[in-house]
Amino acid sequence: MSTPASKGMVLVTGSSTGIGFACRELLAEAGYFVIAGQRSIPLALQEQSGGRVVTAELDVTQAEHIDRIRDLAAELNEKTPLIGLINNAGVGLNGPFETVSAGEAKKVLEVNLLGVVAMTTALFPLLKKNDGRIINIGSTSGRIPRPGSAVYGASKAALDSLTSALRMEAQASGVKVSIIVPGVVSTPFWEKLGDGDNAEVSGMHPKQVARAVLAALQAGEPRRRYIVGKDARFALLLHKLLPLYLSEYLRTQRYKA
Repeated sequence: MSTPASKGMVLVTGSSTGIGFACRELLAEAGYFVIAGQRSIPLALQEQSGGRVVTAELDVTQAEHIDRIRDLAAELNEKTPLIGLINNAGVGLNGPFETVSAGEAKKVLEVNLLGVVAMTTALFPLLKKNDGRIINIGSTSGRIPRPGSAVYGASKAALDSLTSALRMEAQASGVKVSIIVPGVVSTPFWEKLGDGDNAEVSGMHPKQVARAVLAALQAGEPRRRYIVGKDARFALLLHKLLPLYLSEYLRTQRYKA
């Protein structure tokens, strides 16, 4: 398989809808060659955007999928260096903690945390070779614990911590690591959460998050954390300024409402 001349190659996980789809399209428009990982691949989507996007089957919890996409990236790297990994694949889980099964919690952690670990470990040698970037998609839930989303928030809090530690470790190897923390995004993701905050589907367009990803990819010195959306900035500022008891009280009242 040949790749067109480009600014470099970027691998995006969870690229079939929402933020991942917006990233693959914007990055291709910006001149990058994109490997778009997604769990199912309709034949009509094998190649898009003038040959700048190639889709590949990828479930980040499946070792054989990760091995295949690593090998594909290594093959294409001979002509087009892999300069970015966008860890976007994620699943949600909403509802009272007492109703969450161990199996449901395990699935969330396997995708949102261990999937990032597996993908990053597999692609790190190529990224190190090319002084690449790792960009993880986080959530305000990882910074602000919320009732009704304990396991999901825990997975994103762990991802936030992992990103910070990895950034410090990777400095010597030339790999730069950032996390994107978006507010509410209007994507099918919210429809999968079940009961709870489904009213929040009227958030910002996924392309707004994709622009932050592009900025982190192109900046000479990318930010450690990109906060995207007025709601995210306001929530994080309020959480920082308010006493913990008051912050938790407000979140509890919202959850009851």
